[in-house]
Amino acid sequence: MRISSWNIIILFIFLIFIISCNTNMDVRNDNNTDTNRVLVTEADVEDLISGAFRLYWFAVNGNYPSWGLSSLADEQSSSWGGYGVRVLSEEPRKAWNNSSSNGYLGFNSGVWFDHYEVISSINDALAKIYEGMEFGSQGSTDTERAKAFAHFCQGLSYGYLGLFFDKAYIVPSGIDLQDFQPEFTQYSQLVDYGIELLMECIRICEQYDFILPSTWINGLTLTNEDIIGLCNSFIARYRVHKARTNAERQAIDWESVVSLVENGITEDFAPEGDDHYWWHPQQYNSTWPGYFVADNKLHGYSDTSNNYQNWLDTPIENRNHFINHSNDRRVTGDINGTTDGKYFFYSSAQCFPAIRGTYHFSRYRFQKFAYQRPNAFGPMPHITITEMDMLKTEAFLRGYGGGSKADVAELINRTRVGNGEMEPLDGTESYLDLWRWMCYEKRMETQLTGIAYYDYRGWADLVIEGQKVIHVPAGTPIHFPVPAKELEILMEENYTFGGVGQEGGTPSIYRSGNVINTEY
Repeated sequence: MRISSWNIIILFIFLIFIISCNTNMDVRNDNNTDTNRVLVTEADVEDLISGAFRLYWFAVNGNYPSWGLSSLADEQSSSWGGYGVRVLSEEPRKAWNNSSSNGYLGFNSGVWFDHYEVISSINDALAKIYEGMEFGSQGSTDTERAKAFAHFCQGLSYGYLGLFFDKAYIVPSGIDLQDFQPEFTQYSQLVDYGIELLMECIRICEQYDFILPSTWINGLTLTNEDIIGLCNSFIARYRVHKARTNAERQAIDWESVVSLVENGITEDFAPEGDDHYWWHPQQYNSTWPGYFVADNKLHGYSDTSNNYQNWLDTPIENRNHFINHSNDRRVTGDINGTTDGKYFFYSSAQCFPAIRGTYHFSRYRFQKFAYQRPNAFGPMPHITITEMDMLKTEAFLRGYGGGSKADVAELINRTRVGNGEMEPLDGTESYLDLWRWMCYEKRMETQLTGIAYYDYRGWADLVIEGQKVIHVPAGTPIHFPVPAKELEILMEENYTFGGVGQEGGTPSIYRSGNVINTEY
């Protein structure tokens, strides 16, 4: 559909208005970069670029969308209403209410407008660079550093738009907006475009030596070589996470994923909180008593008493909390299941109204990021070595990369034994068991880093040896629609995804628990 120049102008006036009026509760004492100011000096332009990652950070890790995505992925559980947590985690799953009157519209509209703020800011800055503006003294690489970081931040935002939405726009740098005819690009191409920008960042970093100031990504002083590794790891993540189904996930170029992992980060990428401009709302608030618990599907697979399996086999409306007699010391301090573990507190009290569903109840609540309270200091993991190890493990399990079952076991054991103090796997386990332990280990170690939902949907219809690997509720949305406000501006028909048996919802091949519905 083509629209008039006047509607194009309205579209971008609306976008700028939303950006300038947005009061993001995630950002304390925040002064968002004003993309509309006159960019007069080199310092103005460099400031715009240096602030772009922080905009990306809150677009991904803010209360919207992180709380809702985590609940949707059965990583955290809560029946309270804040930030769409209750409506997204209800079972049976319902379609997302893509209405401009939805009280939780920030869940998808925030992602949309916040990432386009990153993209718009970088476009403004790159336009000045392409006009000939340079940074630093003669002979320095400051200009190339700025260009590399600009492509890095735009690549992350375009890639994330492709992960989250079914479609979005690509707004080329330097385009005259009065001549711009917005056309939707489908999610796969969006992610690929983001990857192209990350690869351009790599190309620049391979040619120029520089050091990124620690204020650009707070607390981290990164070299051009470090950024190359970081880009490789993000590309590996995006290639895998863009898959909406197991079939799409199987079709990924897993050989390239293994190569990217091997040339990726060498330590966890974890910006530092400063209790002022940099913090991680979800990690920080995860230990808040009374609001969140660790979902039973996050920790349950390590149970040795059959309590978790009985819980799965119980109709949803009758499920309740149970004691996890786990050998995993991250979950509980001993096999009795009633003491604190390394990553979870034990609590016998329940904080949610039973009328909203006792399936939300869990005896275990988060403590992995307790060090971030009461002040938001310390490392905030965003992309980790374990995430990369588990991508490599998944490649091996899917028959790529040349890895054996023993190699799979060794990768899982790195944290299973080192952090969980569990019995090591030896590679003689069945493929079903190795798959399940890989999924468990990845979810356990990458909790609250923003990736649980994207793995969840890709594993939803994964069946190994006739059994389901991950128990994803039927009707969980596989992605989200363009926000209603944007559709209204474009005079496009509203639409949505999710809900049991509805378009864009994960299928169910099980009646309950492990009982296969052979009529599916």
